[in-house]
Amino acid sequence: MTWFAAETTLEDVDNMYMTLQKDYLKGQVSLEMLLIITFLFMTLLPLVFYMYTIFTEEAWRVDIQHIQSVAVKIVEYSDKISSGGEGAAAQISLYFPSKVRNISTNNTVFSISAEVPVLGVIDQVAIAKQPLVLLGDWNMPSGMQRIYFNYSAGKVYLYRECSLTGSC
Repeated sequence: MTWFAAETTLEDVDNMYMTLQKDYLKGQVSLEMLLIITFLFMTLLPLVFYMYTIFTEEAWRVDIQHIQSVAVKIVEYSDKISSGGEGAAAQISLYFPSKVRNISTNNTVFSISAEVPVLGVIDQVAIAKQPLVLLGDWNMPSGMQRIYFNYSAGKVYLYRECSLTGSC
């Protein structure tokens, strides 16, 4: 009993073997590429997720630091105005991040409330030498704001202008 037809020659058998070997090599290359791609996805996806969480966390930390510096600048300017005596006035332009929700004062305590994704609402506080009074609407300021200072009757009055790029 023979495996090949009577006309099959050694050359035909060799051609069949080469065809089978080419198909085997194509399958081997496909499997290797599949393994390489799977390995890359298994390592890159967690890395991308980790980097996204780190950058998101650092972004809100930078915003909080910026909000604290804005509070300190406002108190510093109010202290300078109060040292100038009755009727002293000044203005500054400051950028408020979009996370700012409310600005309030309680005598000499100046407070900026901000909403942070990880922590919720937090307050950044600065203490002034003279009592501070906010005039007008100070809810949810964002963007560039021009703030006016005026010292009168032992208090520093603060007013913000709404015509810049920020909201009122």
